[in-house]
Amino acid sequence: GGKIPNPIRSWKEAGFHHDIMDIISKVGYKSPTPIQRQAIPIGLQNRDIIGVAETGSGKTLAFLIPLLTWIQSLPKSERMEDADQGPYAIILAPTRELAQQIEEET
Repeated sequence: GGKIPNPIRSWKEAGFHHDIMDIISKVGYKSPTPIQRQAIPIGLQNRDIIGVAETGSGKTLAFLIPLLTWIQSLPKSERMEDADQGPYAIILAPTRELAQQIEEET
């Protein structure tokens, strides 16, 4: 429900923190893929999404960027103090192969 955010057209336009931009550069995405253009703005609003795209289209990065952006937004002192309190997120995958693929991409 509600207003769906506009898709991002470029990484620069998205205005991510430089650490996240470094990750994007490292994995080799020159510009967002269609699933990333649509899914990332929705994820940044902490909204649910069902996204369907072919293998290799960047779905993993599409859900990791909003997660990393949220973690990056936490005060550094809070991140350091809570480091031993457990994970920030748990990523579930329906198959072993997909879990291994996600591990390789992160």
